[in-house]
Amino acid sequence: METAHCSVQQLPSGADDIRLDSCLRCSIAAGKKVVEAADLGADKRSKVFDEEFLFGMLSNYLRLVTSDGRFDSGTMVSLVQGCSQTADLESGKILHCCAFRRGFDLNPIFSTAIVDLYSKCGAIKQAPFVFNRMEGRNMITWTAMLVGLAQNGHAEEALKRFCQMREEGIAANW
Repeated sequence: METAHCSVQQLPSGADDIRLDSCLRCSIAAGKKVVEAADLGADKRSKVFDEEFLFGMLSNYLRLVTSDGRFDSGTMVSLVQGCSQTADLESGKILHCCAFRRGFDLNPIFSTAIVDLYSKCGAIKQAPFVFNRMEGRNMITWTAMLVGLAQNGHAEEALKRFCQMREEGIAANW
């Protein structure tokens, strides 16, 4: 890894710096040297790097989660939000399964994050299954469901759900 790092640093400026730096940083992050990866070329950060770095971090956490590591619902929510931001549906599904096995899936905050994930990744058909099982729905959970439906071309279903929300005593926050 150090050899690759030296090689990238010696390239002339403009030699696809962002892509090379991003690949190097993500490789370092995947190798569990997260602080080193974050510090490497901090002055050249880009959206590409941020997304790839986050993906490297998610990969490490997925290893932890799937190997029965110790974590709580707050950790799971953060991981699912990372999957949403990077549109990583497959990792999000893995997290959803792990949460189901551990009983986190009924937590309204976690469930809202899952609804948001499925909505942002275009898997809106999965979101209502999660939403319907959710305990203690509130304005935030309803908003995630309604926005997800509307943004994925299901405006009529969103309006039906909006009426259902009002019937359940949740007031719209105009």
